[in-house]
Amino acid sequence: VKRVLRKLALGGNLDEVLGMILDIAERESEGTIASILLVDKDGRRLFNSVKTRLPDYFVNAINGTPVKDEMGSCGTAAFRGEQVIINNIQSHPYWKGVKELIKKTGLNSCWSQPVISSAGGVVGTFALYHTEPRRPDSYELELMENMAQLASISLESHRIKKEKNILNKMLSNIINSMPSVLICFDPDGNVTNWNDEAQQKTGITPEQSIGQPIDQVFPLLAGDVGRLHQAMETQEVLSEQRQITEEDGDISHKHITIY
Repeated sequence: VKRVLRKLALGGNLDEVLGMILDIAERESEGTIASILLVDKDGRRLFNSVKTRLPDYFVNAINGTPVKDEMGSCGTAAFRGEQVIINNIQSHPYWKGVKELIKKTGLNSCWSQPVISSAGGVVGTFALYHTEPRRPDSYELELMENMAQLASISLESHRIKKEKNILNKMLSNIINSMPSVLICFDPDGNVTNWNDEAQQKTGITPEQSIGQPIDQVFPLLAGDVGRLHQAMETQEVLSEQRQITEEDGDISHKHITIY
């Protein structure tokens, strides 16, 4: 479990992390084949999202399983939002629609645990298959719950990361679309953001400016480091109009706002 959480913290992609969860479950429960299915955005069907040791033809057959009562172990678990234990899927009515396919796989039992999000909705299922009819012992029941919870944490982390990337891109687009120079800096006066207009006015790229002292990369503010800190401490907007003499002798007016 710690290995999975470490992988998440280091930015491992979702497929890798979910694959690790399957590996852990199969090591902890001998003779098990583990599977994770995810609910689609409409909440109506389950789809395989990570490589499993189940036969490809079986995975293809269950891909798109409806979230519906009495629809296999996983469809039922996702619909009810509760654990479903079937110790003999070859004869169980929930599996009658794929009876011949089940015989071909040699699988006999399937235990499914819903993966519940932090908001309380079902986002997928975690399942353990066996080639012999059997019921889980107390350790295996706890294992299923833990692995489903770990899958939920992984999915939540991936969602947050994806939303953060979208928001960062949106913010970057807004900043770069501004017709004015916009520069952000940290409490030490080092640049943290440098928009397209700043690059156009100075010839300095964002890569060259990020992390550099603002008075060095933007000389117009060379005498304003104290005012930058004042604005931070007082949380008051400082604004002024300046008359600037350019190198060619022309006079220009600059409106500078620090907030």
